[in-house]
Amino acid sequence: MTIPVSVIMSAITAVLKYRGRVDTILSLNETTKGLPFRLPPAPKREDRSQFLRQMWVFFESPTGLAILHSRDRLTDFADVKAAVTNDLNPPAAKLNRCYTLYFEAADIPATLLASEGAGPGDLRALASSGPNTEMRLAYYVVESQRLSRNPVFARLALATVDTALEFLGENASSFVANPKTRVLVESVISEFAVKQDFDDFSIRTIYQSLLGSALFAALDNPDSLPNEAALKALFGALNDVRAAGRAEAGDAAGDKERADEFFARLITAEGFKDLTSSLFRQVASDPSFLSSDKAAKDVITATLNAFADGFPEILDGDKTAIFGVIEAGLAAGAQNVEGVLKGRIGDRPLITAVATAVAGSIGERAAANEFFRELGTGRIFAGIYQVALGAVASNPRALASTTALPPFATDLVTNLAQVLSDTPLKESFERETLRDIVSQSLVVLSDHPDLVARNNRFAATVVSAAFEAAGQAVGDGLQRDDVIAITDAALKAATDNLALVEMDERFHSVLVTVGGALGAEGVRPLLTRAGRKQALAASIRAVAANPAVWAGFEEADILQPLTVGIIDGLIGDPTKLLSGPVMVEAWRKSLTAVARRGAVLLAGDAVGHDELKNLLTLSLAAAETEVGTSIDGENLPDFLERVILSYLAAPFALVEGGSETFDSFIRGVIAQLDPARADLP
Repeated sequence: MTIPVSVIMSAITAVLKYRGRVDTILSLNETTKGLPFRLPPAPKREDRSQFLRQMWVFFESPTGLAILHSRDRLTDFADVKAAVTNDLNPPAAKLNRCYTLYFEAADIPATLLASEGAGPGDLRALASSGPNTEMRLAYYVVESQRLSRNPVFARLALATVDTALEFLGENASSFVANPKTRVLVESVISEFAVKQDFDDFSIRTIYQSLLGSALFAALDNPDSLPNEAALKALFGALNDVRAAGRAEAGDAAGDKERADEFFARLITAEGFKDLTSSLFRQVASDPSFLSSDKAAKDVITATLNAFADGFPEILDGDKTAIFGVIEAGLAAGAQNVEGVLKGRIGDRPLITAVATAVAGSIGERAAANEFFRELGTGRIFAGIYQVALGAVASNPRALASTTALPPFATDLVTNLAQVLSDTPLKESFERETLRDIVSQSLVVLSDHPDLVARNNRFAATVVSAAFEAAGQAVGDGLQRDDVIAITDAALKAATDNLALVEMDERFHSVLVTVGGALGAEGVRPLLTRAGRKQALAASIRAVAANPAVWAGFEEADILQPLTVGIIDGLIGDPTKLLSGPVMVEAWRKSLTAVARRGAVLLAGDAVGHDELKNLLTLSLAAAETEVGTSIDGENLPDFLERVILSYLAAPFALVEGGSETFDSFIRGVIAQLDPARADLP
């Protein structure tokens, strides 16, 4: 007979409430003896019939049912009820056992238990000398573990109590008493205890692991606890997966045990608690997810089964891969229930179809690429999947089909694998740090699904360029978070500016070259680590402002001389104002100005590295004389921008040490910058 969850919860509540006192009582008595309580005297046999109705009501309450289960008297009571219902005489022995247990367990008024002639005061004191009904229930459950009788009911209640105490400590009772958190325990009990054969030894380990993960997630997300329906999505799916695994196991000795052992490893692996926590957060972030527990359950079940059938090496290896896949899938599903969570490709959930397509492509690339084989596991596997799923969800018409998805997944994985294999970062960071950088960068990439869906090859190019540009600065102190920030800046620029996509591979060359100019020896004293990162981000913004011209510079083979000329001119600043944020802004405005007048440079006129360097050197020398009059750190970048724009609009010969032509030119620029100085002699 199935044990109602409410009955089990009654026993759990009682044991948690009185566990300490009951353990003390048990420690003082022999384990083969019964209750050490003083109990009210049972009425004479002929008087017991008057208590039938009260006994019936009591044993049908959650507490009464729990006591029947703990004392293994459920069958006795069922037979008594059946006889009475059919107007038959109840079996005498079974009826007497039920009465005895009832009188022992229930709080019955003393006058009803009295023999004739007993005084009310004595009887009342006698009846109240034992503990209350809830404490008696706790005693029965704990005692059953000490005696030869040890029913499933008691084992389940005690397993729950032990796990709750392990994870919650002294807060276990209040956790179970709170309706909001109680439902979590009830869901695990329902799916992995009531619906399973708890006599099976392996299920206890599985049950306690699942319950522990759920309790951990609840502590980790106290404000994001979902309702019962959402919890069933995860626990119900896991139940189905275990059942399927046992059903597919052979009949040979140990087959089902091995299936259970694999399942136990899955739910105890690092990452399962994080998955449970993520589910709680996703449910809390989108109420529509609450009504979609069946769809979520189908997705989890289908994904786990698909990996078990097609990619067992992933499940047997780093399980953060499969947990990350499910976590990313549920996160995307919570944001788009109809399109993603309930979406389908062929006969599979969309989330599962994308996961298997990515897994297949990663397997193919890993076979041919040792570095990618080593790196493309765990979190990175999950990150690539997250990127792919986001892209498919952003453009389902183009990608969410059985014909479009496989080639898209293959191209995406191939391009990302090439990025990872070619990145110079692998020479600069330890393997685990590199893994972390790549993982976080994939999260950043997944924030730009439209770019990936439109042109995943260019998206990979942007990441590659950011990695290489940042890699050049690692020797100057750039760290993990800086690399990720630069990658984010590059991807944002590419997403917001379709013209950048037209640069294609030239974007990589431009960004690496422009970023490389910042590695000049004279730059290091002017920029901190944070400044170097900001300068790289500024370079990206400058290129994004005029992509076609920068591509032209690269094609004309003048990119490197131009950028080096600019940086060489800036680092000789005699004003000493060009450092930190001012240097970053001067660099960005100089790059922007050069590109804005790029037609002059592309036309082949005699303006190159030397001219730009001399222009900036002379202009900064002139600016030094204006410090305190018209120039300061705030407008110096604007001054340099105007110098470059004005000069390239009408180039003239620059003479070392200056000239009247140059002085007149500078006065004109200062007049633009500061109209009050327009009357300079």
